[in-house]
Amino acid sequence: MSEIQVVQSRAKNQYDLAIYQFGHEKCPATQSFGPFKRDCFLLHFIVAGRGLYRVRGKEFPLSPGDCFLVIPDEDTYYEADPNDPYEFYWIGFRGVNAKSLLEGLGFYENDNFVYHTSEQEYEILHRYMRSMMPIEPCNEVDEKTYTYNLGCLYMILSLLMPRNKMVYGVVAHVEKSIWSEVSEFIAFNYNSPITIESIARKFNFHRTTLYKLFRRYAGTSPREYILNYRLEKALHLVKTTSYSYKSISLECGFSDPTYFYKAFKKKFKRTPQQIRELN
Repeated sequence: MSEIQVVQSRAKNQYDLAIYQFGHEKCPATQSFGPFKRDCFLLHFIVAGRGLYRVRGKEFPLSPGDCFLVIPDEDTYYEADPNDPYEFYWIGFRGVNAKSLLEGLGFYENDNFVYHTSEQEYEILHRYMRSMMPIEPCNEVDEKTYTYNLGCLYMILSLLMPRNKMVYGVVAHVEKSIWSEVSEFIAFNYNSPITIESIARKFNFHRTTLYKLFRRYAGTSPREYILNYRLEKALHLVKTTSYSYKSISLECGFSDPTYFYKAFKKKFKRTPQQIRELN
């Protein structure tokens, strides 16, 4: 019979990494999980016994000291050895930068989702995993305990980082992920009165940091990016609809039709009427 302890852990705030749950299990012989899709990453750490893990058409044998990563939204399968069933700890987590960080650790390289720890790493990882488990059985943790556990997760991931892996590689992935979020936010809200200040508040950035992000990935300032995005949307409406130009200006986030008219002509070298007539 399985011996299992699961602790649910939902972050109240938005984190780059957010722990969903963690736990410890001594599995019975041939116990299996899947194949099915998970809604978060699950990092397992084998402390005893053996098993196997299947993902993306590959099969990985598991033994003490192995860390294997179950990835979300893809079919995965793992089972305990019939003669020597495994015992493991696990942490379930998601986050804005979770996948980018794990890619930086090398998990996704060549579809390899298993990390083989050294003897020293095994002892340290075991200590961190064990320290996260509550002394008395419980179903949830308080905010202070959650913050401690989040720190443990970062320490665990730092141990899995290849020593020759430069930090800027991970930072670049993280920064690109942030840019993706910002650009998607603009795509969904360009017809609202968004400003550099409102974006900075939304993503908790300083204006200078946000300005640098736009310069790096868009080659322009935030103000120019938003303006150009709105004008491109307006151009599409001018070409494909019979809406009035005032309606188009409002639909695309311009509160002043006169300013819209001037900005449109400056960018496209023609007035909305001239472009509509050409089409």
